[in-house]
Amino acid sequence: MNNSQILLNNLHKIFRKDEYIKANMQNAGLQLDKIENKIRLIEKEFLFSTMSHERVKKLEKELDYKTKSDTLEGKRLEIEARWKTSGKCDLELLQIIAETWQADTVEVKFIDGNLEVEFLSTINADYDLRGLKNSLDEAKPAHLWFDLTFTEQLKANIYQNCYGTEEIEQDFIEREKEIILRANYKESIWMEVEEEHGI
Repeated sequence: MNNSQILLNNLHKIFRKDEYIKANMQNAGLQLDKIENKIRLIEKEFLFSTMSHERVKKLEKELDYKTKSDTLEGKRLEIEARWKTSGKCDLELLQIIAETWQADTVEVKFIDGNLEVEFLSTINADYDLRGLKNSLDEAKPAHLWFDLTFTEQLKANIYQNCYGTEEIEQDFIEREKEIILRANYKESIWMEVEEEHGI
């Protein structure tokens, strides 16, 4: 039921038959419809998951940060992570950043002086691992390394260099196999995990 009909229904039935009143209620209802639509759009602009390109650009300017993703969804995730890293960095903050990247289950831990980001369930092939890595690098203390741990049937080739670029290929292999991709971002690392290694 639109606003015009709601306004008419609130009037006495005698007045509802008056064409002049009906025309006024129709115009008033249309204006209320426009206002409601505008409110819905504004509400979406204040949620990271639904904001528009225009809102992303405004936040980029406010945060003095340029998103690197090519997709709107990727830009939203980067902006959300950037926004959340503006406060004091602690394990809870890094956990929030990791969860921003929409992995089904992810846990951030501090073990033996290193951070460990453990994916406890499946991640999609198009998962933005680079975006997550960049956001964690931005938020964490510079002297800390972090490991990416995949508890999943996974085969991977990963290339890391001092500039943080990476190429990742992943395929599913036997169930209940686990590998740890150690990402040391202070020096170049080449690591290949192949089936003949017993994985």
